[in-house]
Amino acid sequence: MLNRIHFGFGLALSILLTWLSYGANHYFPILGQAGWAISIGLLFSPALRHFENFNPPIKWVEKYILQLAIAFMGTQLLWLQVVESKYFFVILTLIAVILMYTSLKILPKFGISKELSWLLAGGEAVCGSAAIGAASGLTKAKASEIALAILMVNGLSTIALFTSPVILKYFALETEWNAWFTGGYIQSAGHAIAASFGVDEATGVLGTAFKMGRIFLLIPLVLFTKYFFSVDDSSTGSSRIKLPWFLYVFIIGFILFNLIPAMAEHRDIAKKTGNFLLNWALVAIGLHISLKGILTQGKSALVAASLVTLFHLILLLLVFVLL
Repeated sequence: MLNRIHFGFGLALSILLTWLSYGANHYFPILGQAGWAISIGLLFSPALRHFENFNPPIKWVEKYILQLAIAFMGTQLLWLQVVESKYFFVILTLIAVILMYTSLKILPKFGISKELSWLLAGGEAVCGSAAIGAASGLTKAKASEIALAILMVNGLSTIALFTSPVILKYFALETEWNAWFTGGYIQSAGHAIAASFGVDEATGVLGTAFKMGRIFLLIPLVLFTKYFFSVDDSSTGSSRIKLPWFLYVFIIGFILFNLIPAMAEHRDIAKKTGNFLLNWALVAIGLHISLKGILTQGKSALVAASLVTLFHLILLLLVFVLL
């Protein structure tokens, strides 16, 4: 009974902070709604550490409400956007392959193990912690290497979250290129979506689509991991690959809201619902960001992660220049 009360209070606290972020954005819109949601969560994160009973509901919001919010994004994606931007997904796949290959060749020369190099590259190129978690069980990576990879990738993702909207607004690029640098570059799904919507709404929708496209790369990532590390399937359990449920809902929402006129009439309701769920999840993400933890980790992991993310950015800039 007590656990349920704590869970309810945790949910209520995160919702209250979400509404606080709406108020902050109303009076000071410089950060954008998503930026304020993350910032409010980050501001109150030190206080959360004194109330450990609130951690389970906050983690629940961070995981499941974010997934639900992403699922709702499919209702806002227009078919025309997909048609106009489909070649970007092919390029993102090529970039991921180049990033993985180069990381395995270069990072070990800096004292970074093959396993950690792979996890950092996979987290950077595909989808952050989810990619690291999916690949780690197929390698001989140590627990410390897995933890460092997750910490470094998410730490750099946090930096990109706050800097990308400011930089992109300054250069005033077209929507597809804004989305290219947010949805195509930032590692964490929550951070990529927050940064995309931090630029503007159009970038938010398309940036989410790019990020979802990168999530689909989990399948080839797992297959390549099994090939490179040759880990016996019997030691890793079932090798069956399951796509997350919200990807299916995202696709179904996209199809229904593009093909059925009656559904399209409710696009605004779906948008408001999805936006609230997103901001609620971003507050929860902010509550779990630990800058101190990021700054106190090993130098080698920081160097490795920085090199990978810098090379990733160079590849994206090269595509931008060439196209």
